[in-house]
Amino acid sequence: MSFRVIRQGLYDTIQDAGRPLCARKGIPVSGVMDEYLSGMANLLVGKAENAALVEIFKLGPKLKFDQDLLVAITALDADVYLDSTAVSLNEAFEVKAGQELDIQKINKGNFAYLTFSGDIQTASIAGSRSFHPSLTPNSRLPKNVTFPVKSGFHLSDSENFAQVKVNTEYYDDETIHVFAGAELDQLTQKHQQELLNRSWKLADNLTRMAFQVESSIDHQISDILTAPVFPGTVQLNHAGELTILMKDAQTTGGYPRALQVVEEDLKKLAQKQSGAYIRFQPVRMY
Repeated sequence: MSFRVIRQGLYDTIQDAGRPLCARKGIPVSGVMDEYLSGMANLLVGKAENAALVEIFKLGPKLKFDQDLLVAITALDADVYLDSTAVSLNEAFEVKAGQELDIQKINKGNFAYLTFSGDIQTASIAGSRSFHPSLTPNSRLPKNVTFPVKSGFHLSDSENFAQVKVNTEYYDDETIHVFAGAELDQLTQKHQQELLNRSWKLADNLTRMAFQVESSIDHQISDILTAPVFPGTVQLNHAGELTILMKDAQTTGGYPRALQVVEEDLKKLAQKQSGAYIRFQPVRMY
């Protein structure tokens, strides 16, 4: 069983829970950007929530299958077609051998997830199948390459397939909860209040490595010696620009760490598109 990439998307990768225990060795965490949608996709086809699946960024691929598979695609909103027929999101459905699945534009959010009843057979590196440019043979799904899928269970046409309803109101909320970063207290009270009391607009350059924020703070603090950073670390560079590190980010950095996004809100942030506004809400600052 396998699928072949007929058309590449903008940046499609294989992801799972990532490598959270390898950061101390300098290996990026990686893993899915939205654990809620990815977990729901896997549950719809009867797999563990953290099983490897395809993560799709903004514009998706076209895939062709060589055997019947149970499939699920989760997204806030996206255009998906099986041959020429529109496919419903957030529910399981069957793909027959020879059919083509065309995942087009993601209309709401940045990431969608595609999973199968069988397991994707790609290399496991440091305990994970997650793609990363510095670790894995492929940084994205390459065109005209076939990916094997270990045989999964098969449902007949008479079966009722599961479906879920996604809480889109959670994703619409501008609030991103944060803890104080290690260098926050080096900012003046005025700049701390500015950081926490205004809305920040996300810039165009949103990637799996980092989300850039428009505007800046005219601060006077210096860069730091290299220190640990994590997904969700909000760095403040010498120009006063804010960068929020995401799943593929490095494990150390030399910019002051102003804030740390709580893990629960990383998936909400991951689905914020360019031009969206966010507001940092302190959970416990001191």
